[in-house]
Amino acid sequence: MRSVLLAVLVSSVAAQPAEPGARIHKPSILLPLRGAVVIGAENGLFLLRDGMAAAPAGTELTVNEIVPGKDGYLVATDGGVFSFDPDSVASPLVRIGRYSRSVRQIYGFSENEYFLATQDGLKLLEDGTIQSLGKNVEVDAIPCVFKGRIVGICGREIVLADPAQTTFLDCGDVVTAVVPAVDRLFIATLSGLLALRGETLEPVLPKTVVSDMIAVNQNLVMATPGGLMTMPVAGPFQPSKSKEGFVSDLQAFDGGVLVAGRDRVDLLAPDLTPTASIPSPGVRKCNRVHQEKGLLAFCLNNGLLTSTNGGTSYDFAPSEPEVRDVVSRNGRIMMATDNGISLLDEKPKSTPWLPAALGAVVLVSGGGFWWARSRRRVIFISYRRSDSKEVACRLRDRLQGTFGRNSVRLDLHDIEEGEDFRREIQRNLGEASIVLVLIGPHWVGATHPDGSLRLMSEVDYVRYEIELAFQLKKPLVPVLLGNTGMPSEKDLPPSIGELAFRQSMNLRSDPDFDGDLADIVRVIRRPASGG
Repeated sequence: MRSVLLAVLVSSVAAQPAEPGARIHKPSILLPLRGAVVIGAENGLFLLRDGMAAAPAGTELTVNEIVPGKDGYLVATDGGVFSFDPDSVASPLVRIGRYSRSVRQIYGFSENEYFLATQDGLKLLEDGTIQSLGKNVEVDAIPCVFKGRIVGICGREIVLADPAQTTFLDCGDVVTAVVPAVDRLFIATLSGLLALRGETLEPVLPKTVVSDMIAVNQNLVMATPGGLMTMPVAGPFQPSKSKEGFVSDLQAFDGGVLVAGRDRVDLLAPDLTPTASIPSPGVRKCNRVHQEKGLLAFCLNNGLLTSTNGGTSYDFAPSEPEVRDVVSRNGRIMMATDNGISLLDEKPKSTPWLPAALGAVVLVSGGGFWWARSRRRVIFISYRRSDSKEVACRLRDRLQGTFGRNSVRLDLHDIEEGEDFRREIQRNLGEASIVLVLIGPHWVGATHPDGSLRLMSEVDYVRYEIELAFQLKKPLVPVLLGNTGMPSEKDLPPSIGELAFRQSMNLRSDPDFDGDLADIVRVIRRPASGG
């Protein structure tokens, strides 16, 4: 029988810098207007008109969001809220009120009322004045409205507010997502799924870590360490697993759901049936979904995924800097990336859609089909900063030289300030092919300022990494630094006592470092065998 090789074609897309002009640093927002594009960036607001250079529009503050207002646009910045009139030559940007701290989000509640998510509380913008609502706590996001009140996420609390009343509810752990239903507000946390019904918080899925959640066709779609789970919002509350393997991000769009994780992007139809699978090495999150005039674009941390034919085929353009936003402009795609503004000057070759179960290459013949999955290794390095930071960084650099820059996760080194460490560890560890636990002379005995052992604390990030690695059945190798001995079971909390019985390796200083490193590399290259 004649076999046909169907391979994913990842194009090498030539990107050109946009029209010369002001230096734009880390743009994240592209807003198309009449004959122009408004650009929100880390160093201010810019206006790019056809045939002209990008010009500053009146501020050097970081722009976090641009939304339509009653007269023009409202701009959320790290220094307050501004009104923006792109047609004004003299002063296109005008400050609103006296508030001058970071505004992360603007949520339109009515024609004259806007709620603001800020670094020091929930605010109400009404008729040009800004007033505080409730207590002074950081508001991460305002994702939705429930029963006529906006819902804000504030760490482990949610806030429900309207112009007349503000209520805070403690959810017991960090809130990752909220989804409104007919008579309930579903609340995902790092300790389980809750539901707010009336004034009461009810446990729905206790002890189930839910790192992300969306609603599609009256179903909750949840990302958990063990895979993708779905559950009807009306009950019964019996979740079913629809996808094995780690999921790092979920995005709903007009036409289905994007599921990112495990070096690929899976696309689901509105009824949650798989429609496509596109290999995407290093994918962790989707920053934005953009749909306009036949263009469907997913802005990923590792590139741009687009379709111009209704999802029949997809183009994937890899990008080292993260892609934050895109617009279609004069027959080209303009991308906002962490390196600036670029224009795609060549249409990528199509990536044939693949059944969602398949990997990078499919062999089709009269006798059936087979597939080969990507073999890229991802190494997670767990270490205690007070014990082995220098060795961990040296090991990371050497492993990156062998396996590639995006193949090593160095726990808290890669976690941005302000992010909950458990949620980010779930993402990094979920992608891992193997976990290396660096154990130095102070690993067991490290203490808090009050003298208690860090390892015995339930919020110790090193302990959490190992617990999660066992839960996910990741291959785990203790790496003993210098002359450090292996901890005994009695030195460890019961949740990670199994570590004492894992076969360890050594990593000594020069002149033995290179030889020990070579042994570790050989172990990493072995086929994975699970936990």
